[in-house]
Amino acid sequence: MSLSSSSPRAGPRGAEQREDLLPWVGLALVLLLFLVCWSRLRPTEVFGEFYDDSIYFSTAQALAEGRGYVLPSLPGSPPQTKYPPLYPWLLSWVWRWRPSFPENLAAATAVTALFCCWFLTAAFQCLRRLGGMGRWGSVLITGLCAFHPIFLALSRRVMSDIPFMALALTGTLAADSALRPERTGRAALPVALLAGLAVLTRTIGFTLVGACVALALYRRAYRQLLFLLLGVTPLVALAGLLASAPAGWPDWAQGAGEGFRQTWLYHTSYSGFWRLSVPDAATLWAMFLFNLRGFLLTPSMFCLFPPWGGLASYPGVLLGICLSVAILAGLIRQARHQGWTAIHFLFPFYAAVLLVWNYTFLDRALLLYLPFFYAGLWWEGRHLAGTFRTDWDRDRGFFNRALIIVLTAGLLAVLSRGLIHYFVDSPEMVQAGLDPRTASLREAQETYDWVRHHTSLDTRFVTQQDAALYLYTGRQAMWPLACRPTASLEPAIREQDLTHLADVARAIGARYWVVTEDDFRFESARDAYRQRVGQLLAAQPVVFRSPTGGVQVYDLAGWSEAGARIR
Repeated sequence: MSLSSSSPRAGPRGAEQREDLLPWVGLALVLLLFLVCWSRLRPTEVFGEFYDDSIYFSTAQALAEGRGYVLPSLPGSPPQTKYPPLYPWLLSWVWRWRPSFPENLAAATAVTALFCCWFLTAAFQCLRRLGGMGRWGSVLITGLCAFHPIFLALSRRVMSDIPFMALALTGTLAADSALRPERTGRAALPVALLAGLAVLTRTIGFTLVGACVALALYRRAYRQLLFLLLGVTPLVALAGLLASAPAGWPDWAQGAGEGFRQTWLYHTSYSGFWRLSVPDAATLWAMFLFNLRGFLLTPSMFCLFPPWGGLASYPGVLLGICLSVAILAGLIRQARHQGWTAIHFLFPFYAAVLLVWNYTFLDRALLLYLPFFYAGLWWEGRHLAGTFRTDWDRDRGFFNRALIIVLTAGLLAVLSRGLIHYFVDSPEMVQAGLDPRTASLREAQETYDWVRHHTSLDTRFVTQQDAALYLYTGRQAMWPLACRPTASLEPAIREQDLTHLADVARAIGARYWVVTEDDFRFESARDAYRQRVGQLLAAQPVVFRSPTGGVQVYDLAGWSEAGARIR
């Protein structure tokens, strides 16, 4: 009798458990397909394409070899005070496990892949907690994020972006559960740990601390707030101590030109380089407006609705901004319906920093919010569909129905463009970028072979691939110039930069200058910088040229002897 009486209750419970389990099975499938796709993108072949990855990995090597937290690729090996130490420390274990470079790059990129899976899992759980998307909506959005071209691009790189995103998103999940008045104070300690680790991964992680404090105050979770502050303060203090440790002005650089000082500050001080890049209120305002425009466009571009006609098209940019506003409105609508969470509180703190920062690669900085931009699009799309259906049912006349038909057709056209861009254009662009990068890597390897066989270890170089050159050859080098990003907004700043392009080479006593096709590729006035370099080196002999001419090494013996040599 007990069996027959219990089976009617057990059946529905078992069915409900299976239904709850199915989305997790869907997530596991997404992660598996992502890892397959990631492995086919040949992640080790893009190392050095972004400057940060070689800096992180060379710093990790110094940690693993017991040389301290320094920048070993720069002349003088100054302390590393720009990037927080957690991610290089993790990478240092790759060096300890396999000290042979570049063979250990596979293990380093695998670390990024693990953090990618961590982030996607945290995003899936966040989306489920947000609610309003059904059982499979969270799986669908997580899948869209996993195969987004920008996410795939960063997943191949040895950089701190994805690890920070994983820590920050997990921190918001923990904060939502722990920062409630009914919880114990100790429940906030994991939140403090995750927030502190986020700060130790990227400086902007302090915005997560601010968001958690604001959330605790909003919910009146004062006891939890106290434990949060007690737990996170030592970690934040450690990050601040490391960042404020003076990198030191090298004795051998006394009297060096402004170009050297500028480039040294770029490598050793976020705040110092910011002050140099933003010399007055007018520049700050121009930078703010430029960042605001990009900030308003990014959500729609993230959802793969690039402006029709490109960024130079006023109607296309206006439509993109309107779509972004709709996405953000959907997030607000969802929060008002389902409740405000830590991820909502983080957004204004995060945005405030990005709007006034001089290096705002928004496609990287806002990738943390990619799942929620899709969720906002989902919510706002559902709201508009419900509004159109209600207005249609009320039968307000021909004009009203014609307007609904036109608006629906327009929204479907935009959605179709996004789907085509996601499933057709983006994969083609990702694939198209692989072969040229392979050719560029081959040229770089030939250059490094020449350097190893024709120069001594104490030879100094000027190159924009200074950290990669150090990893492959052991030679120290420095950028020709760290161009101020506000140069694109103020022509006077660009002209000042152009007059100081020879300062670094003279200050470090460089013997060779390596010129590549990728030099200054992130600068808006790239042609002007390259032309100036060409003028400086016009009379100097080329001692190495790659087969296709993409890399050239100039001998500076004729004009760098007056520069101070590094001792």
